[in-house]
Amino acid sequence: MSGYLETNRGEYYERLKGISQAGDWSGWIEFFLKAIIAQATDNAEKVRSILALDAIFDRPIFKTTDFAVRSGIPTKQTAMGLLRLLQKAGILKVLFEGSGSRPATLAFPELINIAEGRQVV
Repeated sequence: MSGYLETNRGEYYERLKGISQAGDWSGWIEFFLKAIIAQATDNAEKVRSILALDAIFDRPIFKTTDFAVRSGIPTKQTAMGLLRLLQKAGILKVLFEGSGSRPATLAFPELINIAEGRQVV
């Protein structure tokens, strides 16, 4: 909640002022419920992203399009964004670049190395 309240600090203070000066509880409740909805939506997206990581542990070498389907992330764009972040962080490595309609093949080398007991990627 604090992130939403910080982002909407001006309205937050106005709504509190509305309670103390005019008894406007309805405005405060409406604002607070919007904050709860926004935070719940944000948290749900984070949970989906975390659960999507299971698709990486399940199959540590995969095509990007397969990940988009198996992860359960609702949009391909979001799934690809997550993969880019994991690549940028060095968690995933590109084995074969995508080209045209051919998807890239990625690997989760740390998991492969632990499971195989050797340096694979």
